[in-house]
Amino acid sequence: MKTRLIQTDFWNDETIQELSLEAQHLYIFLLTCPQINLCGIFKLSARQISLMCNLNRDQLEKAVSELTAINKVHFFDGFVFVVNALSKNGYLISSKTTKACLKQLAEIPTEVKQHFSQVSGKNLDNPLSEQKDSVSPKVKKEDTVSVDYPCAMDSTNINNNNNIKEKGGVGEKEELILVNLHPTLESVGEVEINEIVKLYHVRPDFVRSKLDDLKHYCRSTGKQYVEYMEALMRFVKNDKHFEQNVIKADIPSAYVNLPPKTPASLEQQQVARQALPPALRARIERKYPLRGENAN
Repeated sequence: MKTRLIQTDFWNDETIQELSLEAQHLYIFLLTCPQINLCGIFKLSARQISLMCNLNRDQLEKAVSELTAINKVHFFDGFVFVVNALSKNGYLISSKTTKACLKQLAEIPTEVKQHFSQVSGKNLDNPLSEQKDSVSPKVKKEDTVSVDYPCAMDSTNINNNNNIKEKGGVGEKEELILVNLHPTLESVGEVEINEIVKLYHVRPDFVRSKLDDLKHYCRSTGKQYVEYMEALMRFVKNDKHFEQNVIKADIPSAYVNLPPKTPASLEQQQVARQALPPALRARIERKYPLRGENAN
């Protein structure tokens, strides 16, 4: 089963806040739908979207136009492209998922990639250059792809060599190979530590201690890794004290001794529902009709 993470600062984006309810719903759906893949470009018909999102034709067209206008999502020839899917989910931080992403991009028809590149301003031939939030600044030489549509998460192994072409008896097999982002222990420093702190919401000192553990382990055992950033992430996540080092938001003292909240009156609930968009209000009233005082 695929898994997608939506960061909480997603809702701090003013462009997201200004979208209609239907556009927000459609965008979340495209980021998390079953068809999503690593590269963020996938096939999905308008009929499927309409059925799965419970949007009628007018609502869907309005939502699509809103997302397209702010360069979040684009449609072409049955394909969907979510522009910022990679940068939001940070798949290119791993060498394995990077290779898988490049492989998926290679399978997208050329005319589809050219169209999405033109309308979005993204370089879909090299998806590494714009991964500013998740990839170390050392990788700024390459161009990263921002995908408007959902992206999927797959794993594959990676190799250290340059592009290799193997010629067989009948056809020609081409394998995409990526140079490692963190091929040595020395390439993992404060920038990478801060990335892991943001990713797992843990204390920086804890990550630094796990980096020391990784260094001691490699030196004492002779163990080598293809990607040391990914190795450090495993050391952090698999540590038995991981949960104790997760930074939790403190509850302000002003909210600790508040009296219990009294249920809203029927009048208050009716007023609150009147402020909702008509479609949402109708659904809530069908599911939770107000039958009397303090009804839900």
